[in-house]
Amino acid sequence: AALPKRGGDVTQGPVKPIGPNFPLTSEKTMGPHGWMRGSYTIMSLKNPIVGPLYRPPWVVGGIHNPTIDPVKHFNTQHRFATVTFAEYVKCFIYALLPARTQLFMVGVPVMCVLFVTWLE
Repeated sequence: AALPKRGGDVTQGPVKPIGPNFPLTSEKTMGPHGWMRGSYTIMSLKNPIVGPLYRPPWVVGGIHNPTIDPVKHFNTQHRFATVTFAEYVKCFIYALLPARTQLFMVGVPVMCVLFVTWLE
């Protein structure tokens, strides 16, 4: 397999840096994804372990078994030419997910003060 041309190949179109299942990765690496598809279940008290348990990267496969293609991930194409606006927004929202608690820590007191001010 040849590497894609820098800047994109006009015959095949631009290289898309994310796959159709982003941000999910392989189930072998990260386990099952989705609602009620984890390693444990609340439906059974006798047998709560239903899926594979956590396996560290050195057991599953680390740098020698990568799940991210570095050529696609670090390409230097124009990002708006490679992904749609909806995909760009989805990636932006996923990047903000770790900050949701900080946003709530600021937002809830501000909303409480505004609510009390509105009541008076």
